Amino acid sequence: MRKLSYRHKRRILKALKILGLTALILTVLMVFVLIYMQRYIVYTSDGAHLDFSRNTLDIPLSDGSDIKESPDHGLGEVEIVYMDEAEATEGKLKQINGVYITTDMLRNNPKLVLEGLKELDNTTAVMIDVKDRIGNFYYNTEIAGVEKANTAALDEIISYLTRNGFPMIARIPAFVDSNFALAHHDLSLKIDGGALWVDESGNYWLDPENSTVLSYQEQICKELSSLGFQEVVFNDFYYPTSGSIVYTSNLTRTELIAAAAKEVESAFIGSNLTISFCTTDTAFPVDSNAGRIYVPNASGANVDRIIASMKDTVANTTTQVVFLSDSRDTRFDAYGTLRPLLMEASVDIDLPTPE
Repeated sequence: MRKLSYRHKRRILKALKILGLTALILTVLMVFVLIYMQRYIVYTSDGAHLDFSRNTLDIPLSDGSDIKESPDHGLGEVEIVYMDEAEATEGKLKQINGVYITTDMLRNNPKLVLEGLKELDNTTAVMIDVKDRIGNFYYNTEIAGVEKANTAALDEIISYLTRNGFPMIARIPAFVDSNFALAHHDLSLKIDGGALWVDESGNYWLDPENSTVLSYQEQICKELSSLGFQEVVFNDFYYPTSGSIVYTSNLTRTELIAAAAKEVESAFIGSNLTISFCTTDTAFPVDSNAGRIYVPNASGANVDRIIASMKDTVANTTTQVVFLSDSRDTRFDAYGTLRPLLMEASVDIDLPTPE
């Protein structure tokens, strides 16, 4: 076999170096192009495609300031009723008891849900999960660019509740919204390299410090108020503790969430809409004179301990603490309690089998 000369080996090595350098440059260029093109990627149920007519910075619901001039975007003029100071502070919150409806109930047994509600007195408070953690809205929202589930069932339920004067509460996941995160990368939590951070359930999160994200939450609240809901309860209102998230804020996570809660609450001070939070954090910085804390998955044995730990964070535990539980433990009776509707129905009323 003929051996390569030293000169030929040098030429081959030089060519390989040039090819390697060219490949590196092309790779870097492709990475920058992909990062830049992300803003033009639109995700739908059919997959992802490029749309150069808009980008992820063009969010029609950023602050609502341009809605009047662009009636085809966002919600239009959503009216929030504001009261005078005396009305806003005197007797606004009362102890509530009632039922809650999950998105699973809406998907699997919408007819049974409606039949169950028809068996209840209209003084019963009803809390509904109107949006899931993927980002699907279960009512016929007018918010532009969002995904909807089968909205007819919840629209009918909302219509029944409003016609009959039920106290209505909406619960929404605040910062877990995979659809919105995929459509707006710049507003989402990321890891090194720019990819979106994903939680253990496979969902993407929005950045709680971003003002546009908070404006988005406020605009959802305005729409829900216009539909007749008197209260909005935020679930997943926290900053994940994962060390893989790129964290650049000068605030601690606790300070950041406190500031976010205050900003959303302040948008509705003096209005007819109560802003509350569903959390197991008994030190959550809820407005001590306005909103409520909803405690999920509580047991009767923990009621006294939970209440004692909230003495310094809420002004009136009787009216501002609501337990979510399927238990009939009498230790819940002194405080607000919501129980799952269909479990309530299975105990108290005879409902037809869903078709």
